[in-house]
Amino acid sequence: MTNAFVSIVMCTYNGARFLEGQVQSLITQTHQNFELIICDDCSTDNTPDLLKGYAALDQRIRLFINEKNIGYNKNFENAIKKAAGAYICISDQDDIWLPEKIEKLLELIMKGESVLAYHNVIAFTDRPPYEKKVNRKINVLNSSDEAVNIFHNSISGHTMLFNRSILADNISFPPNVYYDWWLSLLALTKGKIAGTNEILSYHRQHDANASAKTGHKKFLSAKECDEKIIAYKAFLSMPGMSSRSITMLNKLIKYYTGLQGRKFSMPLFKYLLSNSATFLKYKKIGFLYINILKTCYRMSRVH
Repeated sequence: MTNAFVSIVMCTYNGARFLEGQVQSLITQTHQNFELIICDDCSTDNTPDLLKGYAALDQRIRLFINEKNIGYNKNFENAIKKAAGAYICISDQDDIWLPEKIEKLLELIMKGESVLAYHNVIAFTDRPPYEKKVNRKINVLNSSDEAVNIFHNSISGHTMLFNRSILADNISFPPNVYYDWWLSLLALTKGKIAGTNEILSYHRQHDANASAKTGHKKFLSAKECDEKIIAYKAFLSMPGMSSRSITMLNKLIKYYTGLQGRKFSMPLFKYLLSNSATFLKYKKIGFLYINILKTCYRMSRVH
């Protein structure tokens, strides 16, 4: 077991009702060689007061309170810049970590000489009917091919631990691109990522989740279509992106731009279908070809 120094990075905003359980699960990890960096984004509830109390009790907690609200993407960027650890682990404010989470992710990342490791979760709600659900419809990725995570962001920030070596000296997340999508692709341009289906945290789901999906459950919204184009264009500027992936990104930009203002794009559908083995590698779709067709159709239609 390694005793590597880990920076846990947590961003908060109006999370007072969730903090006690999460902070307790962080400071009681079996891996104790860590710092906990907390950046609060101008909460208007009593989150800052609670955090000051936690920081006063544990010297490993480094608390920063923003002078103005900058949004969760920029807040995570600033928090990561403050990290001193050889490895960085992302934390949401409202989850609950299992005690061995850091220990097991460190073992996983070092066993495969990977640059990023991540895990599966149990999603739960804290209101009736108190549902708990394991996502069994995903394949965890073990790969060094960035193309497997280009089409869709399948690695959530709150599940990842990564080697700080993947970061450039000047850490900067593109605006309007999910920070965890950028980080996972950046990792894939630097080396291998390792995933495990082992449950290492409970992920709380509620209406205030920063990444909560809006619109129709099955089809893209116009906003999501726009977000894809913005992300794909940003990825073109990522250092280390392979020529194959650049070609894929340019075609995705072309086809999703053609989808704007329309209900359905046949060229996009055909392109997704022809690359489904790569683009849908994260998704368990069984052996029925009809499931592949349905997924590609849904991602080629705006509701």
